[in-house]
Amino acid sequence: MWWNGHIVTHTPESIRTGLRLMLLGEAAVMVDGHPMRVDTRKAVALLAYLAVTQTSASRDQLSAMLWSDAHPERARGALRRTLSVLRQALGDRWVDVEGDRIRLMDRSDLWVDVTDAERLVSSIDTHPHPTTSTCHLCRRPLEQAAGLYRGDFMAGFSLRHSPEFEDWQLRQADILRHRQGRTLEKLSECLAGAGEYQRAVEVARQRLVLAPLDEDAHRQVMRMAVWAGDRATALRQYRDCVRILDEELGVPPLPETSALEERILCDDIPPPPTTPPAQAPIVASPGHSDGGWPLVGRHSELSRLAGLIDGRGHRATVITGAPGVGKTRLADEVAERFAARGGRVVRARAYSGEESLGFLIIGEALRTALETWDQSPPLDARVAVEASRLLPSLRPAHAPDPIDSPLDPGGSGRFTEAVCTTLTTLVGDDGLLILDDLQWADSASLDLLAYLLRRGDRFAMSPLLVWRTSPPGGEHTLQPVVAELAAENLLTEIRLSPLEDAEVLELVTSVVPGLDDATAGVVVGGSDGIPLVTLQYLSLVDPDTGRLDQSAGFADVAEARLRGISALARQILSAAAVIGRSFELGEIQAVSGRSDDELALGLDELIGARLLLHTEVERLDFSHDLIRHHTRSDVSALRVRVLNGRLADHLLHNHRRQLGPVAGRLAHHLEEAGRLEEAGELRARAGDYARSVFAHHEALSHYETALGLGHPDPSRMHRSIGDIHTLSGDYARALEAYRTAASRAEGAELGAVEHRLADIHGRLGRWEIAEEHFTEAERSSDPSQLIALYTDWARVAHRQGDHDRARRRVEQALAVAAAAGDSPPAATLIMQGVFSSDSGDAHSYVLSGLALARQNGEPGAEAAGLTALARLAQREGRPDEAIERVQAALGLVEVLGDRHRQAALHDLLADLFHLEGDEEAARREVTRAVELFAEVGTGGLEPEIWKTAPW
Repeated sequence: MWWNGHIVTHTPESIRTGLRLMLLGEAAVMVDGHPMRVDTRKAVALLAYLAVTQTSASRDQLSAMLWSDAHPERARGALRRTLSVLRQALGDRWVDVEGDRIRLMDRSDLWVDVTDAERLVSSIDTHPHPTTSTCHLCRRPLEQAAGLYRGDFMAGFSLRHSPEFEDWQLRQADILRHRQGRTLEKLSECLAGAGEYQRAVEVARQRLVLAPLDEDAHRQVMRMAVWAGDRATALRQYRDCVRILDEELGVPPLPETSALEERILCDDIPPPPTTPPAQAPIVASPGHSDGGWPLVGRHSELSRLAGLIDGRGHRATVITGAPGVGKTRLADEVAERFAARGGRVVRARAYSGEESLGFLIIGEALRTALETWDQSPPLDARVAVEASRLLPSLRPAHAPDPIDSPLDPGGSGRFTEAVCTTLTTLVGDDGLLILDDLQWADSASLDLLAYLLRRGDRFAMSPLLVWRTSPPGGEHTLQPVVAELAAENLLTEIRLSPLEDAEVLELVTSVVPGLDDATAGVVVGGSDGIPLVTLQYLSLVDPDTGRLDQSAGFADVAEARLRGISALARQILSAAAVIGRSFELGEIQAVSGRSDDELALGLDELIGARLLLHTEVERLDFSHDLIRHHTRSDVSALRVRVLNGRLADHLLHNHRRQLGPVAGRLAHHLEEAGRLEEAGELRARAGDYARSVFAHHEALSHYETALGLGHPDPSRMHRSIGDIHTLSGDYARALEAYRTAASRAEGAELGAVEHRLADIHGRLGRWEIAEEHFTEAERSSDPSQLIALYTDWARVAHRQGDHDRARRRVEQALAVAAAAGDSPPAATLIMQGVFSSDSGDAHSYVLSGLALARQNGEPGAEAAGLTALARLAQREGRPDEAIERVQAALGLVEVLGDRHRQAALHDLLADLFHLEGDEEAARREVTRAVELFAEVGTGGLEPEIWKTAPW
């Protein structure tokens, strides 16, 4: 797809299978990771021509280029055969033939080094500095582009009897060699600006290898060498330049080259330049305000933020305020100043309508931060695996996908810790993380941020959180945490108020100098101190008369900004509004339905009008949410359905191999498109993905929506809803969901539901009902389910005091495992130890189960093993050891988040402290046990606290 004159391609890391063309150097073509095998070099030539030119070429044009010495009919026949060979080698993908025209399709699994290098170099043109200079943001794309150049275009490749192709190949080689020279020139200057003069010399020499007769390249090497402190090398380079020019051209150097040599001899070289910081943070992102307007009236706030900006310590900061009051603009200022001193900034933004999509803004922050790492980040493998639930590219090679692993309550703690650790590592200890528009963030992201804020001493980066003031009578979810930490002087909270009239006037006169006093007074009076409204009013000022329509409201102001754009741009903007968040070029093209040229033309117009802004290299967003909402409200219902359908199809195609992370967003667009059956299926998948990242609130919402949309497997939806309520301790709702699931289930699925019902009733001390459900589960379960069933049945019987029956159930579990040729699971071994009459055997079984639990990462079973060892120590008169074991088990169970088990262990600790004579500690533990058990929702049932003790 063409964008601003260059083709947008995909990085090789973004495709594991697909078509990769490496043409800078010796030509190589890879198809799905393997070299393309063809029996004619002209197939490679044809593919290279289509890939680099990105044209829809005619058969006559291609046959004349590749078989110029053959008769036209024979040439066309040869083209047909070559085209057939090529399409077969590519699996009938990528090459599109429509009548007489042949082209290479732009697909997400296509990568071409020539076009990717051009994209990287062109991307620095979006940086806010003159094209003749560079900034620190330029370095990475320049280094990446330079690294793609392995040699001249298709070096060593030739075709007999195809002079037209060879001429084209030579022209391309010259163009690309020149482009590489310009890339190396800019990279050398960028390195010099960063003070890396020796590296700058090396890069300048690489440029000289490409063009030995280029005197400007010789002069660059001379300057860099002087700045590197190597005056002798600089003078030697001048002599080399004189020699080469004389040998090759018979001419002396240009006057400016000789003048540079004289200045070096006189030590009259100006000091090296410093690379000016770009007027944007190191990692650009969504959330920039409506166009870099002057920041006025915020001197006191900036003073409070001075420590954060200067990097003096790590401190969380929160900025809140009304819509348009300048929250994002203040965050922009902080980011710019932080980046100007060399700090690393990572930004992400939440969007309206995505509140039910778990961890979306956290995942966006991780992705944005990871994009600026040149190497794999230094993450522990276990941490990387857990964090890969949000960002699959983090998963180490050969590691299993954690989303496929069984869900256990303890995973939530591991996952939260891993994500916080990963985020801190990617942002950096000295980095700044800015999360904007958190009023739209999902609850799972907010819970993780609360965890992160409360543990700021462990996670050293500086978070800057921005959200819109809640409506009267409500508060943001994070506000209690903010108040708590602010009271302890561990967090800075800045609540932005509207500007004073004098400050609004300062803004008015700085944006529109010379505005008459009367009009300025109207703007000040109508803005209510809100900078965004001020700027929108100023956009209505007639440049000829200096007058303002005083009857205009904000909607009129927004409409006036849109009125000046073309119909094409307006249509593209409405498509962007339906997308609802920052978007890639591929998304806006799919939704708008416009051609490449039309899209480029319309986007240029919208960016020029500052209705859209660049947020990342290949992403765009509205300059402000209010413009998005106004545009969206003007789109007809029918067109909304059509546009959402296009976007859904695009997402389905591009993410078909991994739908989980986008399933919720995809389901939303399918619902908006009226495709409810598909939406129901995707809602279920979104629920499964949310569970896999422990976003339980969002998962619950997805499952309930899937039911409302008529999901074809309601039993599974109700069972999943019951699982989530069980994890949170809401047993009444869990029972209700499981009963409904049981009414719609049969076979092994019914067995699984009955097992869950038995477990809940066992937790509530309703032994007879639990027994009935265990019996029903036994009848319906598959053999693979019976080991866990008998083990849990034994535990409930043990709690009831029926030790003989509990022992029999353990024996049944062991027998099933033996019949299947499997080793007993950790939980079964521990239960076997609990019922062993021999002390030595009991220790042996429990220790074996404990080791297996630790090996398999089963914190629940590990806690059970520690508790069993504690009871053995208590029985054998070692209370100190028993207390130590229970406290270790309690630490695990707290991570599990199972409040019922926490209460039981606190109650057991109370007994142990009482036996030790420490009544104060015993009372403390009993109090905590009662508090925890009171939090468990029992639906009106009131089992006594001592019923938890046998856990």
